[in-house]
Parts: sequence; structure tokens; C-alpha cells
Amino acid sequence: MFADTDDWGSGFTGYLTIKNTGKTSITSWKLTFDAKFTVGTYWNAVLVSSSAKLYVMTNETWNGGIAPGASVQVGFNGAPGKPAAPTNVVCR
Repeated sequence: MFADTDDWGSGFTGYLTIKNTGKTSITSWKLTFDAKFTVGTYWNAVLVSSSAKLYVMTNETWNGGIAPGASVQVGFNGAPGKPAAPTNVVCR
């Protein structure tokens, strides 16, 4: 789930929430998504790659484990403001 929590026109702060809907704990994750915006700074994830608006992120050493029903938020600052939600969001 994507949320644009703070927008100042030329940029924004956004979050993608990764929720474990399964019955077993996740021990590590990899998040991929396409975006029509550019990600600048980010937190709660490691940026593995970004090219042609495709972003690939993995967990930090401390937030790879997600219990059933629990979630992790990946935050970032992006530009421009008023972004469309990321597409092709996949977490495995």
C-alpha cells in the first residue's frame, strides 16, 4: 500500500507498506516497483538498483523478519509532488 504523507508540490514523502498476509514469518524481503517519480532519500530499506524508474529494494539487517499479520514501512522522499502510486509493486 502506498501513502503520500507530506507533499510540497515539487516533492513528497511517501511510504510503501509491506504486510505479511501469510501464516509463516518472512525472514527477508525484496521489494520491486515502477514509479513515475524519482526516489531521493529513503529509509528502512537498502536500495539495490534503480533504472528507468524501476526500483529494487531489500530489507535492512534489522527489519527482514515480518511475523504473520505484521508489516514494515519503507519510506522515501521523491519528486515531483502529487505522485501517481507506484505500479507493478511486488514483494517476495
